[in-house]
Amino acid sequence: MCRMLGIVSRKPIRSFYLNDFQALAHIGRVPESASEFGHKDGWGIVYFDRGMPIYLDRQPTDAFQDKRYVEALERMNSLLVSRVLLAHLRRRSVGAVSMENTLPFIHKVWAFVHNGTVYNFDAEIEGERKDATDSKRFFGLLVHEIEAGGSDVEGAIQCVADNVRSTYKYSSLTFLLSDGAKLYAYRDFAQAKDEEYYGLMYAKEDELVLFSQEPIWSKDWVIVSNRCLVVVNEDLGIKCTALS
Repeated sequence: MCRMLGIVSRKPIRSFYLNDFQALAHIGRVPESASEFGHKDGWGIVYFDRGMPIYLDRQPTDAFQDKRYVEALERMNSLLVSRVLLAHLRRRSVGAVSMENTLPFIHKVWAFVHNGTVYNFDAEIEGERKDATDSKRFFGLLVHEIEAGGSDVEGAIQCVADNVRSTYKYSSLTFLLSDGAKLYAYRDFAQAKDEEYYGLMYAKEDELVLFSQEPIWSKDWVIVSNRCLVVVNEDLGIKCTALS
């Protein structure tokens, strides 16, 4: 379980988005069954440079209390980060609170964040540890299918989502995925009672498309429907596809 933020921008990204996002570590919405608010079990921020994902930083700590989060935003301002940025706040459901389990995850050109749990997820991923979290296995399946299928990323996402849905019980497969050229945003929650928590929305402005799970800022938000894939390209063009 977590909170996710994704930004595609043609100008340097303003750090106030990440500063406001930080507050969700303590006040972010949680499932109905949770006893307290917040996502305090880790945080991470990834940006892209010349097509490769790079960590601004990630730590298995409470972002709201960690000075390294503030330092990461200072570096972000000095680097004039643009193009694609992904950020994540973790609330542990599967796996220890550790660096290994702290998102975003990176593999070659891909960066990934996920919100949800796939239960008893025992899919075998080549090169992946047997105790990998459900999120890491999900990312591994996506990357494997993308690499096996060439350039049809949307088809690979459809294939993996279909296979996971038909094989495992899950709370949500909602994720953000990027190779620095495009951002793929998919929303998929299993039960109607969890619709608000596993939300996903986007807002488009002149030079920026912003994805969030909560309406932190006052914008003209577009709610992503369940089982819908939204793709944003470098020119900020947006395509929405329903995945049956």
